[in-house]
Amino acid sequence: MENKEIRERIGKHIATLRHQRKMSQEMLAEKSGVSLRAIQGIETGKFSARLDTLQQIAEALDCDVTIISRPKDVILENNCNTVNAFV
Repeated sequence: MENKEIRERIGKHIATLRHQRKMSQEMLAEKSGVSLRAIQGIETGKFSARLDTLQQIAEALDCDVTIISRPKDVILENNCNTVNAFV
């Protein structure tokens, strides 16, 4: 998998988790301490995110950071409540 595909997958997962929590990008930015521009860029796959940034976002989404890189079906099924299967 190429870097661009990984960035896009992570961004889509963050957006999915954010939508599940009925949060806007602005709310996620405020709660995570990550700029709105960065949230937008990460969700669209245009920006790479450092691990510490992903950790801040995950905490704001009440998730373990490892869940962000999982397949979408795992995120939808578990809604971030478990951290069992890695991909």
